[in-house]
Amino acid sequence: MNGFFAALKKDFSLFFRKGGLFSLLFPLLLLPLFLAFFQGGSGQILSFPVSIIDEDETLMSKTLIRQMEEVELFSEVHKISREEISAELEKGSVGILRIPKDFFYTAYRFQGEPVELILNEKRPTEAAILESVFTSVMQIMEKEQETSLAVFHTAYGETLSAKQEEVLYEKASERLLSAVLKRQLIFQDEEIKANLELALLM
Repeated sequence: MNGFFAALKKDFSLFFRKGGLFSLLFPLLLLPLFLAFFQGGSGQILSFPVSIIDEDETLMSKTLIRQMEEVELFSEVHKISREEISAELEKGSVGILRIPKDFFYTAYRFQGEPVELILNEKRPTEAAILESVFTSVMQIMEKEQETSLAVFHTAYGETLSAKQEEVLYEKASERLLSAVLKRQLIFQDEEIKANLELALLM
């Protein structure tokens, strides 16, 4: 148990050394500005369309897309191919998220392509909101990587065997989507304004 708390202490130290506190407070400072831009005549925040290129095509990537379709901040979630990127931006999509093949598995091996976010320059305010949400998800993934590695190294030592590494990667990849959906509070069924506030606070 002492080893577990030592791992957590180390993780928190890394977090604050990397400017973690600022990353938490900065979106809070921007929240009033974003709310002012996005409130329509009814006082509610306006939603916007986004697009997804799913090259991973796994259960986890499909689950993530389904969850995004339920987020009220996104009026529509279009599933497209690479060839449709330009046309989709012209139609008004605020941004395009490309999930590369084997992303959820290779993320914990620190290998493979990163997720790509293409923003629509013609809709800068909405693009800033989407980029904030995207950055938050990527930060959650980074912290999950650090925590998983710290726990395994505490339990098995600094050098992991091939079998221990395989167990780590398998368990970690399974936890990845769960961590994002549970901690990225935008994926909860709430009013649009609450969704945006919580997304910016994460």
